[in-house]
Order: sequence, then C-alpha cells, then structure tokens
Amino acid sequence: MKKYILICIFLILTGCSVSYIPTVKINDQTFEVKIAQTTEEHFKGLSNYENLDKNTGMLFVFDDYKIRNFVMRDMNFLLDIVWIKDDMVIGCEQNVQIYDKNDDISSVNSSESVNYVLEVNAGICEEYMIKAGDRVDMEI
Repeated sequence: MKKYILICIFLILTGCSVSYIPTVKINDQTFEVKIAQTTEEHFKGLSNYENLDKNTGMLFVFDDYKIRNFVMRDMNFLLDIVWIKDDMVIGCEQNVQIYDKNDDISSVNSSESVNYVLEVNAGICEEYMIKAGDRVDMEI
C-alpha cells in the first residue's frame, strides 16, 4: 500500500497521469475501443474515419435491449459488426459492405435484442474466430 501511495504522489508531483483505455476482450483477443454512448455518437459512429488500426474498434453502449440497425453512412472501409448482449456475442456480421446490390447505402440488423455493438475492421471475426456464444469481457 505504501508503494502505491508513493507512486501516486510521484505522478502528481511530476505532472504525469495514467490514461485509461477502454477494452473489449473476446477469445483472448483484446481490442482497444472508443466508446459511443450518446445519441449523437451512435449516429456518427465511424462515419468519415479513414481507417481503424488493427485490434481497435468502436463500442456502442446502449441503456436498453433492442434489435439494433446499423447504417454504413459515410463509411470509407468495410467492417465486421459484433452484436453483444451483456457479456456474450450474439452474432457477427462479417465484411459489411458500404453499398448494397442496388447501390444504396447498406444497413444491417441484429438478429435479437442487444445492448452493445462492437465495430471492428472487416476480417476480424474470421481471424479470431468470433462467433455467437463467445464470452465478452469489457473494461469500459
């Protein structure tokens, strides 16, 4: 305990701070995530982002359980979308295209009510074998 207090005092005196990065872990793979929690953040999502670094993503946090609809509005790259209910993967929508076969902006829905949605780079679900039933650990 004494060592912890000394470290905190050192950090305060030197102006250092420890930054916290939210994470989501699925199948022993950890993703650093940006949190989208407000209505505005949900609407914007990853629109107009140029790309995502590998093993990063955006976690959409909701206060309720609903079928979620995600639109690929103003996207510049393909995504995998992981539907999460509490601490379990409900499904993974892989390689979500920006435009559908009619050249309209595509959208996808969760197959059941969820309270979290994780967007990651396309190919991640296949690479890390993410599937329905996988446990999810979050530090948000």
